[in-house]
Amino acid sequence: MDARASQQELERLTHVLLRFEQGLSETLEQRLQSRFADLEKAKRRKTTIALAAIVMFVLLVAGLTVWAIYFYGQRKLLASHDKNLTDLIAARKLEAARSYAEDVRQNAPALYGMPEIQNRIKTLETAELEEQTRQERFAQLLQDARTLGQTWDGHWQAEAKLGDAEKLAEKAPEHRQHAERKELDEARGELGATRGQQQAEINEAWLTEYGAWRQPFEQLDRSDPDEIQRLLREGEALAKRSKVDAHTRSQIQPQLEELRTGYDKQILNQTESELLQRITDAVGDRPKYTRSLQAYIEKLAQKPRAADFRQVLENESTSWDGIEAWDQLLARWATLQLNRINAAQAGELIAEAETLLQQHPGFPAAATVQQVIEFLRPIRARIKEDGTRLEASLIPDLDVPPVKDFRIVWQSQANGRPKRFYFMDQAPQVLVRTVKLEHLINNLGEMRQLEIPRQEVKNAELGRTFDWTSPQQQFYDYLVEQLPRLDDASWESTFFAIIRQLHTEPQLGPDFEMEPILKIEVLDRLLQTACEGSYAVQRGFGPWRDLIVKARQDGRLDLAANWVDPENDNGNRARAAAQRLIESMGPIEVASTRAGQAWKEMTASRSWERYRWVGYLIRDETQMWTCPVPAAGSDLTGDLVVFQRSSGTAPTLVKIGRLETGRATLVLAGAQVEGRPVFVTLAP
Repeated sequence: MDARASQQELERLTHVLLRFEQGLSETLEQRLQSRFADLEKAKRRKTTIALAAIVMFVLLVAGLTVWAIYFYGQRKLLASHDKNLTDLIAARKLEAARSYAEDVRQNAPALYGMPEIQNRIKTLETAELEEQTRQERFAQLLQDARTLGQTWDGHWQAEAKLGDAEKLAEKAPEHRQHAERKELDEARGELGATRGQQQAEINEAWLTEYGAWRQPFEQLDRSDPDEIQRLLREGEALAKRSKVDAHTRSQIQPQLEELRTGYDKQILNQTESELLQRITDAVGDRPKYTRSLQAYIEKLAQKPRAADFRQVLENESTSWDGIEAWDQLLARWATLQLNRINAAQAGELIAEAETLLQQHPGFPAAATVQQVIEFLRPIRARIKEDGTRLEASLIPDLDVPPVKDFRIVWQSQANGRPKRFYFMDQAPQVLVRTVKLEHLINNLGEMRQLEIPRQEVKNAELGRTFDWTSPQQQFYDYLVEQLPRLDDASWESTFFAIIRQLHTEPQLGPDFEMEPILKIEVLDRLLQTACEGSYAVQRGFGPWRDLIVKARQDGRLDLAANWVDPENDNGNRARAAAQRLIESMGPIEVASTRAGQAWKEMTASRSWERYRWVGYLIRDETQMWTCPVPAAGSDLTGDLVVFQRSSGTAPTLVKIGRLETGRATLVLAGAQVEGRPVFVTLAP
């Protein structure tokens, strides 16, 4: 028992004692019964605890289920309250939103304390604050408008304040918009009434001053220009008085017009005459003339002709520089000898002329000057950008087979036109009866052996052999001889001679011409350089180049055909086509004549009409056009012209009359303006 044995163990030990008839003492019996009673209590206590645990578990499950159902309902109700509050706030129904929130607080305090509802409450408070601020701003704007409207100068600021208030009213909740619009209308009405009262007071004060001004006007001595001018200045200042309405202010206009008329007749006419005389004296001197027109504009800006003078200065003054620049250019160009111009001089002349054409377009001589430029451009092209001469590449381009170093054997044919056999290095072997050779059959150096009866060889005899020189070699030698003599002065004549040499080959006769295909190639290369460096050659022989280009484009000319082999069918067909192309170019005399005419036209002495500034256009008192001519132009005779120009356009030459011994007779054509310079045309 002291060892705290279990009930089962105690019962076993008791049974052993009783089996051997040994009884238990009273004390031990009491302790044993007490021990059994404690063990029974402990057993009942464990059973009770187990049953309690089972009951608690069942209650927990039931509670959780009930709680889940309750929680789901509360979340659904929370979402509904949150959405309702959100919708009310978004619709600017703030009072309804506040009332709804209060109902939630009273009826569902647990939900009211949830974060979602509290966030909506904060949003509501922000919206209420914004609306309160808007209402306060609206009220302040109305108050500011009323305050500003009490003064004349503050009226427009007051209107602006009301405009700002109107914008705020548009943002008001629906239930407040009507009331705020009514407040706006009342404020505008008050502002208009105040403005009307202010206008009436200003007009009344002005009329008082106007009455005081009319008294000296009625008594004015119209013969005193100083008094007229003084009273006019006072009246104009009164007429420009600000704040007075236009109808009231217009009452002074008849008197002002009367004063202006009198002043114009007695004062302005004298001033105008002096200014116009200054303009007349300044004719021919551009800076002085410009200053004279500007002086008139400054002093008599109200005059109609001042607008004309201003138009002339703004749109036409640059033309005066242009006319002077053109006259100077033409004076120099009239002395040019274009047949002696070199490439460097041509470049300078072109640059000068092109600058003038760009800066001062529209001059009558522009077209003919442009023709001279077209004549000079090929001359300038004779010097390339790298400083080398244009013709310097001709010899290197032709210093190759089949032009140079190709030699030839001519074999007679029944048709009278001999065949051509070419070779380069090994000369034919001339025997008693035959000539043996290896001739080229293409440009790749391939050879074929051939033996020709000696009597069929048509080359010129040189002792026991023959002259094997080919036509292209002869032409190349001629070209090498001529080109060193070429300079700018002899460009056309040298190239005319070279082209003629190639085209006719007079030293060989018509039956021993250069291979037609090769002749076309050499001629095209030659004309390329000759035309690029000469206006006259372009006009004369340009049609030849056009024929070659067209023949290439339409396939009539096959420069790639093997013309080296006289037996090649493609080569023979291309040879015949090339010969027809050469014949279609016509006689060289025709091309030479064209070139010669172009040369003569462009190098002949030139002269252009020039223009001397002698006067300007002005209307007299009867509004008739006149042209005052200073004494400097009294000895000139010729047609009178003006250069009309609108802003941004080139000037147009218009004949307006005639100048005879200093007297101008005008027959105007087209729209004219006063102050426009008049020029006399000087004969070439």
